Amino acid sequence: MLNQQGSPMEGLPWFKVVMNVENSDISQVKDAILRTDSGTTTGRIVNTRYSGVPTLFKGFASGNTSQSGNTPY
Repeated sequence: MLNQQGSPMEGLPWFKVVMNVENSDISQVKDAILRTDSGTTTGRIVNTRYSGVPTLFKGFASGNTSQSGNTPY
């Protein structure tokens, strides 16, 4: 659903992106709700209903995601 890809030019530094999804209803996602290739990006999903989603987060560094109040259906 939301994907941050790496720098298009090799050697350029990564920049931090903060991804937030709140109070949403998401269904039929093929990959992940939030995805990144950056080790500094953070992701947060709160109070969101989801269905047909294989994983909430993909590619995030350990400790860079949080979630609360989400409901699968």
